[in-house]
Amino acid sequence: MASEEQFNRAVEFVRTWEAGKKAKPEVLSESYALYKQATAGDATGDPPEDETKKAKFEAWVAKKGTSKEDAMSAYVKFIEEKKVELGSEEKKAEVVVEEQKAEVGGA
Repeated sequence: MASEEQFNRAVEFVRTWEAGKKAKPEVLSESYALYKQATAGDATGDPPEDETKKAKFEAWVAKKGTSKEDAMSAYVKFIEEKKVELGSEEKKAEVVVEEQKAEVGGA
């Protein structure tokens, strides 16, 4: 189970994640749905007219009944998976640090 701190870190990461902004619409919809379920609970109201917003809303509706804690955990896991799949400067930095440690250790 992800902590609220892990969830908040994932949310902050997504706000500045350039590769994530280029993700497929279904990835963006799933991310939105998990975030909204974790922060606002079950979706209410009618779907928007705009097709992109409607897809995101429908993805959120599909999360109905998911607890805040489960949605937070699913969001953190989903974002971590997408970091690997889509790439992130954060992950690249971790690889460089690990390579540098290996070089120092092997010298």
